[in-house]
This record gives sequence, C-alpha cells and structure tokens, in this order.
Amino acid sequence: MSDKAAASESTRIPVSCNKDCGGGCPLTAYIENGRITKITDSRYRAPFMTGCPNGFQAHRVVYASDRLKTPLIRTGPRGSGAFKNISWDNALDLIAEKLAGLKSKFGSESILLLGGSGSCHGALHNTVKLPKRFLRLFGTTSERFGGSYSFGATVYALPFMLGGSYIGLDAGTLQFSNLKVLWGANIADTRFGNETERWIHERKKQGIPVIVIDPRRSRTVSRLGTQWIPVRPG
Repeated sequence: MSDKAAASESTRIPVSCNKDCGGGCPLTAYIENGRITKITDSRYRAPFMTGCPNGFQAHRVVYASDRLKTPLIRTGPRGSGAFKNISWDNALDLIAEKLAGLKSKFGSESILLLGGSGSCHGALHNTVKLPKRFLRLFGTTSERFGGSYSFGATVYALPFMLGGSYIGLDAGTLQFSNLKVLWGANIADTRFGNETERWIHERKKQGIPVIVIDPRRSRTVSRLGTQWIPVRPG
C-alpha cells in the first residue's frame, strides 16, 4: 500500500480524556488524513465505563477557528483587550528575562506558585506537577500551603464529612445498594469517576429508589432521581 493510500485510511488510537474531573475516561480517537474526525468510548473499556460530551467533543476544541495557537503580548492598557502575536522564541525569551530579573532583584522567593489544574492527568500538559518541577529547579519559590482559590472550601470540609481527603468510592459496589441518596451530588453534570452515573441509572431501571436532595432541578434530578427534595437555601 502506498503512503498516500495509508494516510487516507481511518486510524483508531486509544486516548484518555485529560480533564480534571477525575474520570480519566478510556476513549478512542478516529484519525483520517492526519485529523481527528470523532471520539467515542473505547471498545476495551469495562461495561460501565463511559465518557461524556467534554471528552467526545475534544477534537472540536483542537480545531476551533478561534483557538489561540501563538503567544500574545499585551500592547495596550490592562483590560483593553489589545494584543499582538509574537513567536514562541520571543515569548520564551521574554519570560526568561522577566524571571531572571525578579530573581536577581528580589530573590526567587518573590515568585508565588499559584497554579491551577484543568489538565492534571497528562504527562505533557500536567498543570499541577510541571510548574512545581520547573520552579523548584529555578529556585526556592513561595508556594501555597493553606488551600486554593479553586477548591479550598472542599479541602476544608472533606475531613468533617468523610474523615479525610483520600477517600474514594468503588462504583461497582452501587449494585448492592437498595436505596441511594444523592445529597448535593450532581452526578450527571460533574463526573465522579466514569462508572458512577451508569451504575446509578442501571439500578434505577431495576426499581431501586434514588432520592436527590438539591435546590436546583439538575440533570441528575431528571435523569437519575426517582424523588426530588428541593432544599430551600436559607
């Protein structure tokens, strides 16, 4: 087969969603002529492991017409929205110059590591571990130890609710439960692993009651609940 003919054929590549919901869903990407054409659940997944629209539509993000593909530098006042494209070499040189200047003038501890996640499972774009690694090689930087603007309230509340931060749920054990109470747990919209929603939905079809306690009539209420208790905040 010629190289041209081989390139035109559809190729399936096993991938995993890199969103920070914690699902890490096993998926399959379909490649045609060097482009991703669709993403589906993996044929090798366990029976109740399923992806969600975030993972299935990832290729739309890759090929979005308004996606940023080059570094930008601000050319006007902050908030003006005035930017211009610069090359990667120029951007890296500018960042290196600024970091070196701060370290020389104020010391490396003047730099605060206040990163977020968003891509926390991958090796290439791990926004949790890689910034720490880089800045520790750069010098002793200031790091946050008292929580996060993103999930500080969660970290504070977890020990009181569950006994500790490193608590998990084997979704397969849901098949043995004859009553499910989802208290403020929006399972259908926020991924608690890639099996939880399917197991709850399966048990609902088998006649097991699922009580959802939530102020909002969420998708979990309409899709998974057999009874909705709409708490009135305050």
